[in-house]
Amino acid sequence: MEASNKVNRWLNLPDVGEIRDLCDGVGICALFALYCSNDLKVEEISVPEPGDTLTIYDSITNHSLVQKLCDDLFPEPIYHLCVTDFLYIHGCMKQNILCFLVDLFVHLEINPILRVNRLTHVPIRVEL
Repeated sequence: MEASNKVNRWLNLPDVGEIRDLCDGVGICALFALYCSNDLKVEEISVPEPGDTLTIYDSITNHSLVQKLCDDLFPEPIYHLCVTDFLYIHGCMKQNILCFLVDLFVHLEINPILRVNRLTHVPIRVEL
């Protein structure tokens, strides 16, 4: 029963198609749960029920997890935003959020930090 609950939890994660889909923090938390599963369990993420949206409190909780993980795991600060920047994504913040996502990509895929779960990390080979 517990394994089935974990699978259902992953299946309930909403898709991220646009930058505004990051406002609830679920997608970014899911990245940490996948890449750094020893530091964040999927059970810790506030996930909406299918068809529902998260409350502001749950969204703040998710982004606070992201902020704490960024502060604890990465050698330099990459979370240069505040939680409300994600909650109320404004057009002028789009570039800052994209830069944050690029930093995450670099630290999780290109040059993975030590805490990245090596079983889920598949190195990308780029030939120039």
